[in-house]
Order: sequence, then structure tokens, then C-alpha cells
Amino acid sequence: MPQPVVFHIRSPFCLIEIANDAAAKIWSHRQISQTAPEAGGVLLGARRGPHLEIVEVTTPQNADSRTRSSFTRTERAHRRLARRRWENSARRHGYLGEWHTHPESSPTPSLTDRLGWRALSKQIHHPLVHLILGVVEARLWYCDENGIHQEAKLLP
Repeated sequence: MPQPVVFHIRSPFCLIEIANDAAAKIWSHRQISQTAPEAGGVLLGARRGPHLEIVEVTTPQNADSRTRSSFTRTERAHRRLARRRWENSARRHGYLGEWHTHPESSPTPSLTDRLGWRALSKQIHHPLVHLILGVVEARLWYCDENGIHQEAKLLP
């Protein structure tokens, strides 16, 4: 059985584990073709002390807006899916952050991404994670409750 993907940050020390099934769903949306639109969704899972365990993700919904270089999530559809997962997990698996793709090998967050992360952090008041999947690699950022973000490193 394949192993989960694990990222970490040093300060504050935090492990972010992405279950294999969740990682596979995200990875299936890589923008390999020159016409593939961006994709995205929300990251769902559990907070275990300072650590985060991502066990499920939402994927693009029909009402989402998708172009080659942008993705706008329709909040209602993803919120409904997240709430259903929360209820089905006896309220253990909730919202941990967001993911989306970029049509570049090693993705870099745009200004829109960074401003959105800060705004979410001020609304949620808990640490969140944001994953961007490029054509070759995925990168993940940890965002504290003050909106300060830092890149997490992939564990070998």
C-alpha cells in the first residue's frame, strides 16, 4: 500500500500528512496538456494537536469557474460537500485549507493566492494549509491564524 505524503514545518513544529487517496485525487488534476484548466477544492481532515491529517479533498464542481490560469471555487457546492464529510465523520474531519493547480513545473503562489490565504486565516482563526500542484511537483504552505505563511518541506 502506498505511503501518505508528509510535509513539515519547523517552527511551530507541525506535520501535515496527506492520505494517499486524497493525494491521488489532487494529482489527477495536474495540468499536463496545454489546454487543461486549473482545478481546485478544499482540504478536509483532522487536527491532531499541532499536526494536520488531510484525509479527503473536494474536486472541481460544475459551477466552479475554470480557465487555464485561474480557478474560482463555488463556495456553496464545496461547503455542502465539506459539511457532509464532517457529519459522516462524527464531526472529526473538517476544513483544513485549500488546494489548486498551476500550469507550471514548480508552482509559485500568486498575489491573489497570498491575499486569499491571509483573508481566510482572519476568518477561520486556526492554522490552515494551502497546496498548489504544478505539472511536476506539489508545494504546500502553512498559514498561521495571523495570516503569516511559510512553505512546508516534503519529508523524504
